[in-house]
Amino acid sequence: FRLDDATNRLMKKMQAEKLCVKNSSVLRVKAADVLETARRMLEAASPGSTIPDLALSLMLVSGRRTSEIMAGASKFEPMEDPNAAVFHGQLKKPNEEAPFPIPLLVSLATFRKAYDVLRAKQMHAIITPEACNSKYASLLKRRLKQLSVLPEGATVHTTRAFYANAVYHYYDCPCNFSMLCCKIMGHVSQTESIHYSHVRLEGVDH
Repeated sequence: FRLDDATNRLMKKMQAEKLCVKNSSVLRVKAADVLETARRMLEAASPGSTIPDLALSLMLVSGRRTSEIMAGASKFEPMEDPNAAVFHGQLKKPNEEAPFPIPLLVSLATFRKAYDVLRAKQMHAIITPEACNSKYASLLKRRLKQLSVLPEGATVHTTRAFYANAVYHYYDCPCNFSMLCCKIMGHVSQTESIHYSHVRLEGVDH
């Protein structure tokens, strides 16, 4: 199945218009409150934790996509830095098998403990990214709306934007925001960072 050129052009135009609308305003996020909520949920991870709370918290502190956290194919290996990991399982990249280091907003020990709890609750199932999004998208969306620490208008993708901005402000980054996104989000082009520029962190120095 392949779209014709006219349909491709129309879809690209619609995507560009949607991005313009998204970036015409900003989402103001109270950084400390979001981090505290995510860290508390991860540190308290247990069989009694819910799948949406675990998944959203893991996404907030790692910047990974829904299927990179929930489809079962990803790995997070230790590095010398206890707050970083080598990530295996990047999607939407020419070489999806190439691992790369990512900073975390919690310790890797806390992250992996919660990730293991999540995977156990999922019965360690390994599914396709498409099946993962179909199964969990609406569940995560509903829970996200209930989290008072995130502003109205936040989506699951906002977790990636929050992570990118939090890393940029909390870590001593030797490069600009666009290049940082290439490094930690697995982007090929710096222009892709525009997808994360609509989030503003409150309570941090700009």
